[in-house]
Amino acid sequence: MSDTASLELCKELYKLSNWRDTDFKWRGVNETKGVIQNYVLSKQPNTRLGESNIPAYDLSYIIHRLPREFKLRYSKDFWICEFEKSSWASSVSPEDAAINLALDLFKKKVLK
Repeated sequence: MSDTASLELCKELYKLSNWRDTDFKWRGVNETKGVIQNYVLSKQPNTRLGESNIPAYDLSYIIHRLPREFKLRYSKDFWICEFEKSSWASSVSPEDAAINLALDLFKKKVLK
């Protein structure tokens, strides 16, 4: 399974974009020793396990929806995702950097 962007960022992007045709969804909450863990699940629906409707966006999915001119690069300890000079985002994971850029572009109405 591939890595996905964080649950919080996936929720925010889903609200703005309504993109739902992903291969992965976030599945419910499992409390282990007082720690809440979220799990990513493949397309197999299983509502008994608390599957949500929140997509779990992987890097490939996000990249295919960003403008062609975007750039993703690694610099020292973090990833930078940029589009033109006015929009950029950084994070420790490429998935979160890309999804943060997508969120910025939705807010600027570059993405619809």
